[in-house]
Amino acid sequence: MNRIKELPDNVKNMIAAGEVVEGPFSVVKELIENAIDAGADEISVEIEESGLRKILVSDNGCGIAREDIQLAVKEHATSKISRIEDINSILSHGFRGEALSSISSISRLSIFSRQREQQTGSKLVSENAKTEITDYAGPAGTTIIVEKLFYNTPARKKFLKAHSTEAKLIREIFHKLSVPFNGITFRLEMNGSKPVILKKRDTVLERISDIYGPEFGTSLLEDCVNDMQVSINGFISGPDFSRPSRKYQFLYVNSRAVDYKNLSFHLQRAYDAILHHGQYPAAFIFIRINPELVDVNVHPAKREIKFFDSRYIDTLIYGFAKKILGSQEHKIILQEKNINQSYELPDNAESDNYPPRLFKESQSFVHSGANSVSENTESFISRAVLSEAEEVYHEIVSEREEFQLIGIIFGVYILLEKEGNLKIIDFHAAHERIIFDQLIDKTSGMESQELMFPENIEMPSDEYNLIVENIDILKNRGFDIEPFSDTSFAVSSYPAVLKNPDIAEFLKDFCSHIENETDFGHNIDKKVVERIACHSAKRRNDYLTNHEMLLLAEKVFSGRYELRCPHGRPFLFSISKTEFEKIFKR
Repeated sequence: MNRIKELPDNVKNMIAAGEVVEGPFSVVKELIENAIDAGADEISVEIEESGLRKILVSDNGCGIAREDIQLAVKEHATSKISRIEDINSILSHGFRGEALSSISSISRLSIFSRQREQQTGSKLVSENAKTEITDYAGPAGTTIIVEKLFYNTPARKKFLKAHSTEAKLIREIFHKLSVPFNGITFRLEMNGSKPVILKKRDTVLERISDIYGPEFGTSLLEDCVNDMQVSINGFISGPDFSRPSRKYQFLYVNSRAVDYKNLSFHLQRAYDAILHHGQYPAAFIFIRINPELVDVNVHPAKREIKFFDSRYIDTLIYGFAKKILGSQEHKIILQEKNINQSYELPDNAESDNYPPRLFKESQSFVHSGANSVSENTESFISRAVLSEAEEVYHEIVSEREEFQLIGIIFGVYILLEKEGNLKIIDFHAAHERIIFDQLIDKTSGMESQELMFPENIEMPSDEYNLIVENIDILKNRGFDIEPFSDTSFAVSSYPAVLKNPDIAEFLKDFCSHIENETDFGHNIDKKVVERIACHSAKRRNDYLTNHEMLLLAEKVFSGRYELRCPHGRPFLFSISKTEFEKIFKR
């Protein structure tokens, strides 16, 4: 039987590193937090090969004393606390003394540091549990370089995500940490590209706008809620601004970015009957609380915390959101509770400012195949898809169908009577499905429409990077797009299926729908096709002839198409004569 024995220090450190360092983004997080704790007002991050080759974080903070630098990489050596009671009143980001020790055990770690009052600082190099300390005469502050991350733990390295995904995680944590510290200048350089610089700002809202674009700045509503030992302030989006994911919901407790599972739930409660299912508000919420009423020592990476009374905090978060929304005018959207499908609404399909349009007389049509549509009428479907695919939309339907076309109501719903039922078709969603099915099978060679003059499109840094990472997929789908500068693109052509598109709006919409995707391949290509189909389809209040409506209905009832738009929203509903007469007590 094996005897019990104490593990060597280097093995213990590597085990601890597995809890603290999940990936390169974890290293960036720990080093930025150390720089913030050091009182820096300038923090610079440089990344090579998504952090696996090199991570450099430098700051102009207080620096590390010469006599203390050797302790910097010792396990549980820290300047943040000195006794057990200090755990109950932590306001700093770090306090365990684990980060540098853990990082040094799975990389080659170099620390360059000098305090302002010292003439000479120190340089420490740690690799393979060995350290070397020499003099350093550089600028005041601290620079930490992490190289060859996970070089001695190949099993951990094997489980890392693709470089593009790791780079995305680094950008996200960089942005997330910088939000509450608008008085600090942050700089991020990825793989030698032009750095992203977040300059000092007077307000957090300005910092949010710098990171996520001016649309956020103009769409967020600000307020605060104060209690005896807790105060909540921050921003949530108005009723008319939402996103297809929870990505833009952030909670900061005493300026520490934390994950709090109840946050999204209580925000959704506040937005009940305001946002459509599958849409989520943006929120940047900051809680200031007596540190004795919160436990920050419950997660190895310090991402989670425990409140003294979570139900009390939940009530304050919900009240904060309700207070803001209660002062805003918004549309009440009635939802059918018996329909539980998850879906996203098509763009530009929310407006209630439309004139209802009905035909003056109901017309009955018995149609079969090509005879059902005038050959002189250019179908809106054939206009919206690639010319090579027109024959798909003019196939002869084998079965004879009989419709009594009633017309269009609310600018988007086609009403028909068919087989004793009232059929309701959302023509935007139906048209979107037909275009999507045709395009998704066309994997290359999409026809493009050349612009007379290339269009230069400026984008926020996070959206710019998303486009760069997926530029080949966009090119394969008919876009001739190239980086024009470090913040803009030049677009020379676009998919011919898009008629006179707003290209900047399309790219922005595309970014908002892929920001949570981790599979940078097939799923992203599908998202491109979804957005092309959505932007190509007929929209609310677009004019449809009788023939166009009949042709669309023919496709919907043909059995060849899923009766949902590409986002999953059903577009065909049926009300039987019996159910209809129940409304009128017949």
